Amino acid sequence: MANVPNNVDFSQSGNSVFETVYIYDTLYVENLQVEGGSVDLDELNVKNKFTVGPGKKLFNVDASTGNIGINTLNPDREIVAIGSATISGNVDIVGPFARLGIGSDYVDPNNERQLEIGHSVKISKFIYDSNNNKGANTFVLSRDETGIIWRELSTEVQEGIFLQEDGVQVGGGVSFSTINFVEKDSLGISTEVLGITSSGTVGLATIFSNDYWGNSILIDDTNTGIYRLTNVGIFTNNPVVPLQIGSKTDTDENVVGITSGRVGIGTTNPKLPLDVYGAASISGVTTLASAGGITTTGGDLFVNNDLSVGGVATVVGDLDVNGGDIKTNQTTFNLLNSTVTTLNLGGDATTVEIGKSDAAGVININATKESTSSTTGALVVDGGVGIAKTLSVGGNVSVGNTLVLDGKLQDINDDLGNTVSTTLYTPTAASYNPANGNLTLTIADHGFDNNDLIRIADNSLTFKCDKDSNATEHTYPRLSDPASGKWLSVGSVSEDTFVVNVGKSGPNDQYTHTFVSALDDCIIRSVGQYLKDDYRLSSVGTGVEWRPSGVETKKTIWVSTSGNDNNSGLLEGDAKVTIGAAAAIAQENDTIIVRPGVYDENNPIGLRTDVTVTGQDLRLVTVRPKNLERDIFHVRRGCLVENLNFSCSNVSTANTAGAAVAFPPTQADIDAETAYQAVSGYTDIGPATEGSTGRWRSPYVRNCTNFMTESIGMRIDGNHATVNDIANNAGNNLKSMVCDSFTQYNENGIGVSITNEGYAQLVSIFTINCDIGIYADTGGQCDLTNSNSSFGNFGLVAVGLGKTQFTGLTTDTDAESDTLVAYGVTDSSNNVRRPYDGQALYFKINLDNYADAVGTGRITSPLERLGSINVTNGGSGFSQSSPPNIIIRDNDGNIIPKGPQGIPAEASANVSAAGTITSIDVVNSGRNYLSTQNIVVDIDGNTSLASAVMEPIYFTVSEATEQTTTGITTITLNEFVPYQLELDDPIEMRRISRILTSSHSFEYIGSGTSINTSLPFEGAIPIKANEVVATDGAQIPFTSTDQKGNFDIGDGIQVDQTTSTIRGRDFSRAIQAEVTPLILALG
Repeated sequence: MANVPNNVDFSQSGNSVFETVYIYDTLYVENLQVEGGSVDLDELNVKNKFTVGPGKKLFNVDASTGNIGINTLNPDREIVAIGSATISGNVDIVGPFARLGIGSDYVDPNNERQLEIGHSVKISKFIYDSNNNKGANTFVLSRDETGIIWRELSTEVQEGIFLQEDGVQVGGGVSFSTINFVEKDSLGISTEVLGITSSGTVGLATIFSNDYWGNSILIDDTNTGIYRLTNVGIFTNNPVVPLQIGSKTDTDENVVGITSGRVGIGTTNPKLPLDVYGAASISGVTTLASAGGITTTGGDLFVNNDLSVGGVATVVGDLDVNGGDIKTNQTTFNLLNSTVTTLNLGGDATTVEIGKSDAAGVININATKESTSSTTGALVVDGGVGIAKTLSVGGNVSVGNTLVLDGKLQDINDDLGNTVSTTLYTPTAASYNPANGNLTLTIADHGFDNNDLIRIADNSLTFKCDKDSNATEHTYPRLSDPASGKWLSVGSVSEDTFVVNVGKSGPNDQYTHTFVSALDDCIIRSVGQYLKDDYRLSSVGTGVEWRPSGVETKKTIWVSTSGNDNNSGLLEGDAKVTIGAAAAIAQENDTIIVRPGVYDENNPIGLRTDVTVTGQDLRLVTVRPKNLERDIFHVRRGCLVENLNFSCSNVSTANTAGAAVAFPPTQADIDAETAYQAVSGYTDIGPATEGSTGRWRSPYVRNCTNFMTESIGMRIDGNHATVNDIANNAGNNLKSMVCDSFTQYNENGIGVSITNEGYAQLVSIFTINCDIGIYADTGGQCDLTNSNSSFGNFGLVAVGLGKTQFTGLTTDTDAESDTLVAYGVTDSSNNVRRPYDGQALYFKINLDNYADAVGTGRITSPLERLGSINVTNGGSGFSQSSPPNIIIRDNDGNIIPKGPQGIPAEASANVSAAGTITSIDVVNSGRNYLSTQNIVVDIDGNTSLASAVMEPIYFTVSEATEQTTTGITTITLNEFVPYQLELDDPIEMRRISRILTSSHSFEYIGSGTSINTSLPFEGAIPIKANEVVATDGAQIPFTSTDQKGNFDIGDGIQVDQTTSTIRGRDFSRAIQAEVTPLILALG
């Protein structure tokens, strides 16, 4: 917007403005009224109406119609003006239908008048006629066919006539008293027979008559004839040759044509001196005066007697043979030459026979045109085709309608699709197991084999059940049952019985069924190669084959309980029956789809890289191990396992230490019999690698449940996953798995185990009655989110550190420092490495450098502190009011730790009302005990009642600077080192076993692994200390809630909702740090 002047003040009263208003941009107004003054606008755009003057009549424009009114409110045409008007310029009426009315509102319905005047007209100058002639003195206006014209009117009395030619005045409107008739030679080109002109002599007009024909020059006073220099037609109005004679009856437009010395009969384009198109009959002798023979062009040649042709006979038209044969004495007879593109043979013949009727006869059609429909190809037959013997087709066969077979259709395997037959049987007994869905049928001497297929007629088996105390009878299978209308695979065959799976009952429908009766012939057995429904011919590349229905896929393998491991698995109707068989053929990026059912698998099942196993639903697809104490799936990079549940045959059958999902083991572990190689699917040994992509992608478990007693849900062993080049691909060395929604209801088992520097990202893990919910050891780490641990012995357990990852050397560092400079920091392959958060370290100090240390030489293991105290014998006779004295000391009597800057540990006993020690709390863990010390718990001089549990002291890395090429880096620790470090003290760095979790939910942890005894109403008591257990340098940073709603922030702070208090070691220290200065200040 442009700048607005400062003096924009104006007066306003109501809706009126009394001062000048400047508007430098767009003004939008619904209704603008200006009274007095003026409006100066560069451009005015009115969207509806614009009016001027009193009553809005003086000038108004209606934007909706485009009409303009002057002195009127309702213009019904483009411009309507009422009253006098002075026009000083030109008025142009443009367009064939434009009109101007002056004093008239008459509407000409024919749109012939462009100017209408309702009153007198004064014309001060001339009127021009239709010839643009303004006339002369004494001329009068007249009209002819083209309009008005000025005509001379003599003042003398004359007797004359006016002449018009085709309605137009001759001579400009003058009259004639004399008419002169003249005959002219048209020279053979005239198109008019009469013409009228004015001779120029007053009163004289000449009328010329012309003939269409011209006259020849007189030779010896003899007229040689008449002529025409254009084409002449007789009985035709469109001659295309000099002379063209048509038919009087108009049935043949072109009878005779003569042009350029050639005569055509039946054609207007003769090619020869005489060219007859059509039949010709010549009576008498015809002599051919020159070579060339007889040629007919499109017509017939009739020869009543023999016709002998010594050379070539050319028939341009048709050749009629009234005899029965066209014969030749040659062994090869060529009927037509190579220029023929269409051959019509047989005409109206109802029977056409070709060739000799014996086995030697051959008819070859040499055309190679491909057929794409019933109307295309080298041979097209409008009717049906009957073939008495074999039809061999080298290409494809397309059938546009129904294919009817009176015989058999054989595929490339010489299999016949119509060999299926069925036999019927009547069972005499039946039993149903609702837990697994197995139906055992008794049919004496049935003769079935395993994997035979049967179908049970709907509502043919009658049972009672104890749901209603066997009061009513029910028929099966119902239409809604999984077995209705399905072919079922036979198993567990004996002489008189066999088993089929008809689907298990729901958890609330586990009732005993009692067989009552069966309908006759209700068991249908398929006999023949094609035992399943809806087999169809399918293309298999080299031909067709009888296959199940459905679209064959290249990247999907189907598994179904009604399948067969001999099937291809590439169609749902041609499914495998085991996941192991599907995994054996699955390639990278293939998906194995498992339909509902129970699958007893020969485990472990190995999966190739990037293979997916997906069940239809986790409650509908059950995978059971045939081999106990073995894993079920061995997964590699990029594998996905989802929508399954893992179970043994019952809860009392344990798959001890067997994992639902694990990495493939190495040969070393297989040889040591600590792990077992896959026996089905992809059976190669581990470790799993990043594959051909060069980038690790974690195997993924989603939406599964583990019901196997004493099993492990996910075993993530870092020794069973690796990369080829840690130095160049260190980021690939995750050795990880991820999961989302994996419930562990594996009593006395482990939910997830992460060891040997493995890693996991776990979302929505729910562990129920596990011995350990989540377990990390030997450097295993995980992130745990949105998860829960219920019942069981322990919730989260992390133990120790992994193997030594990096080593280095110290520089001189003062005591009580949390920062040091290290050099020569490398890994086991001597690659320069940077320490990271998640590592712990200790210093191999030389005791000779410390005056307060007891001992000599370098230590080879970390200094220690008191971790906990186990009461082995509570003793007796102790007092609650005066608990026994607890001393933590060396067995040699020394209380002070033997390491530098040592601080002794402190503890206090908890005594029961009966006078026994129930537990001993560690008040102060102390520091810097040597690992070689034998630390005992002295209770009033007795060291046999309790034992000390020592743990190593590690310093954890907070951060480190980027290392130089020689491995120099500054390391910041989370703790202060209480003693000085000397130059060249060795450092060992190891990965911490760590579980990082937030908002974890614990319920009744410590109450046991049996669901029958771990519930609170069964008297189970939770153990708070078992929720989170981190030992030997391991870490579990966490926030959690328990069954009481108490909120924990690590071990140090607890918000107790029951007592509305905050307590904990870290909270007490924080309060003490704040209060102590105040106490000292107060004296």
